[in-house]
Amino acid sequence: MIMTIQEFVNKYNWKRIDFDNFAGYQCVDLTRQRLKESGLPQYKPLGNNWCKLIALNPNAYLVAPLRWVQNDLKKPNQIPKPWDIIIFSVPKSTWHIAVVTGALPWVNSLTIFEQNGWKWTTTGVWVDACRIRKITYRNVLGWITW
Repeated sequence: MIMTIQEFVNKYNWKRIDFDNFAGYQCVDLTRQRLKESGLPQYKPLGNNWCKLIALNPNAYLVAPLRWVQNDLKKPNQIPKPWDIIIFSVPKSTWHIAVVTGALPWVNSLTIFEQNGWKWTTTGVWVDACRIRKITYRNVLGWITW
């Protein structure tokens, strides 16, 4: 049985995940762990440019049933669902990726579960550990769904 989003959050909240044993505790490690525990295929390895490559060329990195949805502010009812994997345009060099736990379009509110999402130190401690954060749709490029 696949765990719920809340079970996943409870399991990893304030912990560290180094899924690929490369470059420390990165945001992509949390999303890859999420895919593994859900029985979904992994997106292709991202190399040094990390998650921005998915948003720039989703067909090269996503495998079925994973697909890319571009954020379109003209379609306010098009929102990610819990468990989707969202990509942001910050930080500038690599961008950021996280797991969606909830989304509300009418209040411009999005709740995410992320790792390495504040200081980007790769240590996975304090604010860079896995945690829940409420944000707006600002800087949301799109999301991976299935």
